[in-house]
Amino acid sequence: MGSKPGKASKATVPPKIKALRQKGHDQFNARNNQEARSYYIQALDNIEALTYTSQEQDQFRCDVYLDICDTYRGQGSCTKAKEFSEIAQKIADELNDGLRIAHCLDRQGAIKKLKKNYSGALIDLKDSLELKLQMLGDHNLDVATSYYNLGNIYDSQKKYDHAETMHQKALDIRLILRGVNHIDVAKSYDRLGNALLRQHRHGDALLMYQNALVIRKELYGENHLDVADSYNNIGKAYANRSMYDQALSMFENAAAIYQRIQTVDKFRPEVAIVYQNIANTYEKMDKPADAVVTRQKMADIRENLKAQNHQPQDESDVETEVFTDKKIS
Repeated sequence: MGSKPGKASKATVPPKIKALRQKGHDQFNARNNQEARSYYIQALDNIEALTYTSQEQDQFRCDVYLDICDTYRGQGSCTKAKEFSEIAQKIADELNDGLRIAHCLDRQGAIKKLKKNYSGALIDLKDSLELKLQMLGDHNLDVATSYYNLGNIYDSQKKYDHAETMHQKALDIRLILRGVNHIDVAKSYDRLGNALLRQHRHGDALLMYQNALVIRKELYGENHLDVADSYNNIGKAYANRSMYDQALSMFENAAAIYQRIQTVDKFRPEVAIVYQNIANTYEKMDKPADAVVTRQKMADIRENLKAQNHQPQDESDVETEVFTDKKIS
């Protein structure tokens, strides 16, 4: 993965290499980090096997190194994520590419967040936002991503009013530039709902979660992880309003989807989380026997996850999709 013997200024990235990266994006969106990384590495190997490179190809290399960083970050592997982020940073610096430098800062902030270094993450993400504002202005999707990322950091710091402000800014930009029926908009509704829920504004949070669910079902249908996430969040909002029957129904919807998607040899951490929510709800409904059975299911899933050496992902991860088109466009 070294330098090339020469430059061809008009050389482009061959379609077959772009297709490999897109296959990686498809796996990444399905939260299959290892499978995504396999395609990204194939794309990287192919682009680096070319005799000559161009600026476009170097930009592609930088982006794929960041893609690989994201897969390690999604698995909680900070050391490997940092390694690939630093390679991308070197390429971005050599290109003097301000926007890609900002993207590298996004990853640095994400890695620090995984390490719970929230103050350090905040510095990186603010520096990234400043670069983007200078180059792109405020009315831009990449800027919306920075506001979204900052909202997640503030949420981790329990500064929920700050988180609400950032997520509202991201949502406003995305609604204008993406339109109502877009997955990025659903993500903003979802995270805005989290900020509101943690300020005990349960009714407002419920509305945001319901907005996200409508979009996700329209785009994905019923059988998708994001749809299950929305059901789980709506359940939390109902539970916080002591509407336990409605909460249980939502949690059960989420569990059913998660279980349909997980395979026998690959357990999903989301299943354990929703079982915990179901057990808590049964306890609130004074059904201790049902709670005990559900907690045992939760424990079994967690044991299987340990056997898979699963590293839990931060539930409010820093977002990186806008500039790499990892999500539906």
